[in-house]
Amino acid sequence: MEQKEIKCTVIIPAAGQGKRFGNSLPKQFLNLEGIPIIIRTLMVCDKIDFINHIVIAVDTSYKKLLRDYIKSFGITKKITLVKGGKERQDSICNSIDNPHVQNSDIILVHDAVRPFASTKLYKDIFDSALKYGAVIPGIKPKDTIKLIDPKGFVNSTMMRQFLRHIQTPQGFKTDIFIEIYRQMVLRKMIVTDDASLAERIGVRVKVIDGEEENIKITTSIDMLLAESILKNNELKKLE
Repeated sequence: MEQKEIKCTVIIPAAGQGKRFGNSLPKQFLNLEGIPIIIRTLMVCDKIDFINHIVIAVDTSYKKLLRDYIKSFGITKKITLVKGGKERQDSICNSIDNPHVQNSDIILVHDAVRPFASTKLYKDIFDSALKYGAVIPGIKPKDTIKLIDPKGFVNSTMMRQFLRHIQTPQGFKTDIFIEIYRQMVLRKMIVTDDASLAERIGVRVKVIDGEEENIKITTSIDMLLAESILKNNELKKLE
């Protein structure tokens, strides 16, 4: 019997206005060494065979710009643009009704401004989502983490071995993904990532190793670091 193809869709919420960056153009559209950040993110997805479709939630005023970028930089993966929401989770909700999402087996959600996630990380998340149902990448913190009280005094010191800085892509079986967002609407939950929704409704979320280079570009300091990562990667290619 022929094995059924496992369909995978990537959702990229890209409607953020980048206020922390202090630039009139949203950060995902800023150039990083001559290429817009979101295009660098899409270039990685474009290399991955198991990704069938990409759904991008974008502010309507930037749809044409994004379409032009996708065409001019030669992105070949099938892409659908949907209306972005006020908050990240609103953009995800707008993406869920898309037929490509509904007909997928696995959903990966990735930040538009994480252009350095490797193809290996995508594959690890995809495989782990198939196995566990819900999975996220994380890296160990280097700093000591303190829990403080509302007045700013130390409450306790967290044990670093049990802490992780969480990244994207985050992966889910589609039925789990749709259910957590259905519950979000019903319960009027506000969270900063998809895994937090899963936790709130009792879904066990597996954490696997993330990548140090998989930074989220949200400030001008992050942009400097991103430029450094690019230069370092170019030097590695010359070795």
